[in-house]
Amino acid sequence: MTRLIVHAGTHKTGTTAIQTFAARHRGGLLCRGLLYPHEETVIDGGMGLSHHAFADLLTHPDADIPQATAILHQWVEVAHALDADILLSAESIYRHAVRRGAPPFGLAARREYLGRLQAVLATADMPIQFVLVFRDPVAFIQSLFQEMVAVEHRPRWQNFKSFRDDLDSRDLNPLHYRAHVAMMQGYFPDLHILVYEDLRGGDGLIRNFFARIGQDCSGLEDVDVVRQSVPPLATQLKIFVNSCQFDPVHCQRLNTWLSSPDVLTAIESQLDPGPFDLWDSAEEIADFQQAHSAEIDFLAQHRLTEPAESHAKPSLKGRPVPPITDDLKAMLLQCALGLAAPGADPHSHA
Repeated sequence: MTRLIVHAGTHKTGTTAIQTFAARHRGGLLCRGLLYPHEETVIDGGMGLSHHAFADLLTHPDADIPQATAILHQWVEVAHALDADILLSAESIYRHAVRRGAPPFGLAARREYLGRLQAVLATADMPIQFVLVFRDPVAFIQSLFQEMVAVEHRPRWQNFKSFRDDLDSRDLNPLHYRAHVAMMQGYFPDLHILVYEDLRGGDGLIRNFFARIGQDCSGLEDVDVVRQSVPPLATQLKIFVNSCQFDPVHCQRLNTWLSSPDVLTAIESQLDPGPFDLWDSAEEIADFQQAHSAEIDFLAQHRLTEPAESHAKPSLKGRPVPPITDDLKAMLLQCALGLAAPGADPHSHA
């Protein structure tokens, strides 16, 4: 019997690479019995790589449930005709809640979202298999912080620690792996847990992921998709730029500029040389690991192999990012204003 497989995240675990591979090889995967629906054909604004727009439909207070159901049924009809499984992939499912009021949204809104998703997916009348990929908390939280600062255009956090404190104050902390799994299993009992560090070994993340969901992708060309995190120094600089509250349309332009090697080299010349780390000390990492030891143990139970890093003492990958001087702030503000001008070239300010 054909299955509906839902790859629900989490963030920063190679989801873009998996989605790009699946989108690029839709035909090859379909010949092997796996339908990866093309969202763009049924939802305006869809990127075509993932199924975020479908997942987003259910977040609105007055969500159009019939529309979501109709979209799913189009995919199911094709899958039945071809005797194929369906793979949906949207890491936002891991964090989505019904958006009533201002964020952050609480547990009730999260449960309402999962209930809506369950009701829609149940109409497919197919076994539903959920897949979650988790990552070592130390690497996950740093990578998530770097991405959140990069996409933000408001002064939400002063530094890495304030970001971690913000998450710790929330009911829906993405680091609470066990709580998320328990809640999701209440709606989708057939839930499979994979570990990012496992998937990266051997044949590589993409092929290992598809093998773990029982899908043959031999003979399909690899894709070279690695979303590099914004460097630690650029992340701290972007925090300052965010405090200036530029229009969000210039956010990506600023990220490109701040992350360019020429700009970072010029800025480092005004500071102590790198490399830099967002953590303040190895002791801070050790304290974080202790605070999240239950999640680390939870991942260890699902590892295929014993992680070598479990025996290593925490250490920094560079020096802590130094404070930004007033002169550097003035230079950043001047360049950021230039980049905000219509038609500005990010590379012309390096």
